[in-house]
Amino acid sequence: MRRIPTRRFAVLLALLPVTAMVVGFMALSQTPSVLDLLGATLVIIGVAAQERDELSQPFEELPS
Repeated sequence: MRRIPTRRFAVLLALLPVTAMVVGFMALSQTPSVLDLLGATLVIIGVAAQERDELSQPFEELPS
């Protein structure tokens, strides 16, 4: 965990509820509500925007 930048860890943490919703749908046959799907869509859009911004920035080297 120390090697993952804080920014990347926060993005992965934001995806946790979306992942839980997908696993619940596939493994437990839970049906997400429209509001759940809307929230998941907003999270995915936010993560995609963050990743796009991060890819446009130069890489920073981590201290050894």
